[in-house]
Amino acid sequence: MGDLPWLGRLVASRYRLIARLGEDHIAEVYLARHVLIDRLGAIKLLRREVGRDRTLRKLFLREAKAVNRINHPNIVEISDYGETDDTAYLVMEYVPGEPLTRLLAQGSLGWERAVRIGLQVALALSRAHEMGVIHRDIKPANVLVVQRRGGDDLVKLTDFGVAKLLDSSIVTGTTALVPSQLTPGYIAPEMRLTGMLDARSDLFSLGVLTYEAACGSLPYPADAPASALPRPRPLSDLLAGAPSSLDEALARLLAPDPDERPRDAFEAVAMFRSILGELGLAEPAEEVEPPTERLIHRPHPRRAPRLLTMPFDRIAPLCERAFDAVAVAARGVDDASVMDNVSKASELCTMLLRLHALVTQDAKALAGLDERARAIRSELGGRLDQLGRDRSRAMGWASSVAERSDYVRAQRLSGVHPVQAMDALLWEEATLEHEEEVSIDHADDLAREQGELSTRFELANEALEGEKATLEAQLEGHVAALRALAAEAWQHLEAIAEPLGVTLAAETV
Repeated sequence: MGDLPWLGRLVASRYRLIARLGEDHIAEVYLARHVLIDRLGAIKLLRREVGRDRTLRKLFLREAKAVNRINHPNIVEISDYGETDDTAYLVMEYVPGEPLTRLLAQGSLGWERAVRIGLQVALALSRAHEMGVIHRDIKPANVLVVQRRGGDDLVKLTDFGVAKLLDSSIVTGTTALVPSQLTPGYIAPEMRLTGMLDARSDLFSLGVLTYEAACGSLPYPADAPASALPRPRPLSDLLAGAPSSLDEALARLLAPDPDERPRDAFEAVAMFRSILGELGLAEPAEEVEPPTERLIHRPHPRRAPRLLTMPFDRIAPLCERAFDAVAVAARGVDDASVMDNVSKASELCTMLLRLHALVTQDAKALAGLDERARAIRSELGGRLDQLGRDRSRAMGWASSVAERSDYVRAQRLSGVHPVQAMDALLWEEATLEHEEEVSIDHADDLAREQGELSTRFELANEALEGEKATLEAQLEGHVAALRALAAEAWQHLEAIAEPLGVTLAAETV
């Protein structure tokens, strides 16, 4: 656990967290695999200190629900959301792209590519605004760029974590969170001046992003006063071939007065399309093939359906038996393609056996860790119990002594005892007070020892759970590789078996 409290855990009984992708001031993001349907996703979990606030948790889930309604190829889809362990989560599609910030760190993208990116962000905003959602934090870090096979960019707008529904009843009391937690340089001036905003505030940020993507710098200094933004230098002065129509579009998007900006994102889309159209440049295709959602490609399950579901310890032995059967049948066959497949299958089966050994080793390590964890927890827990019992006895004895001391003091002060008895009562009272102090000191020492042991216990638990999470993730990765490799091997075995008339019996469980 430690610095990665969620890594390796199963959230909501179906999302296994397998890698940490990033974090911000309110949440952590992990790569997760849906264990029931074997699909990758990115899961965002509110930090515990944030998630414990029921109001913020409720707002987070409301916004997740709002974005969940949006279905657009240029918006990272939110497929699920809920609450777990005193916090909240949302599940997004996993997009294996790069944030625009990383691309810009390597240099400006040029005006043409910037227009294409701006167009796709505008398309995303037009859908979001139509569904009543303002993003509020348009910036390069929240724009993912995926390179398609043809070389075009597929843009995905992400992180609606600060998005607010236009319905004011939902955002009541939340404007104080803005703009202090947003990124300087991209915030619309009206947000900085009054905290008020509408969909056109996103369009201002879109203008900043497009300008920066084109030339590599912001149109205004990030600390420029919102009440007197300087006029940005035209891109046609900075970039060869940049059309004046782009300068006109950016001037409108970057207008300090929202009323002078495009009326909505649809108009921004039209402006970008017009720029590309007048120059004879094709715009990005509207229909896009979603990126793969699996870390490891797997052949069509029809080839070896049971290999994907059967217990992992049966996979390698099954493939080994199948290989032995086809290898015997292939002896003496003078067919290059068959022998080619035999050789390839032999290679894959050898790799399978090695992976099988790794999986077995991982499973044994997990079992051993569980035994060790039980022993450590039993030992430390037993010692904590003993300290607790000892402290309880010490405090009980101190209480009894205090009662006796109070009784003796009352007797001494009652005046019913003869003078000669006073010395004995004073001596007994002093002795009892000393014994009470000693007992209380002993109880305090035991409490300190308990605290130290509790800390050790907690650290041991964290270390054990962290080690277990690592081993479980490692086991899961090896099993996934084993299944993928087995499916590939089975393809080759079937290619050998068919012409030889051999039937491969796949086990059903």
